[in-house]
Amino acid sequence: MGEYKYPGLKKVSEALRILAWAVVVLCSLAFLVGLGLSVRKPEASGILCLVSLVYGIFGFLYLYMVSQLILVIMDIEANTRAKSGSNETITQSGKGGNDRFSPESH
Repeated sequence: MGEYKYPGLKKVSEALRILAWAVVVLCSLAFLVGLGLSVRKPEASGILCLVSLVYGIFGFLYLYMVSQLILVIMDIEANTRAKSGSNETITQSGKGGNDRFSPESH
């Protein structure tokens, strides 16, 4: 599956995958900042830690899932196109399909 029919979708998938990892890094940094602030303001840092942790997990999972879903859909399309092409060659050669619907059989 090296050659895709839609190279723009491949780039979008790669961008989403990179963005997913960037969300993990940024939310991890926010979590560490929240832990550092726990000395000064424990109530505010707890909320920051919780929000950054939840957003980091769900944001990463969502972006990475969409990235992989795009690739799966592109693979399905490529496989369907390949199967469709092989079916056309079989039916055009007369070795496949249902002959009772051909005009010569009437």
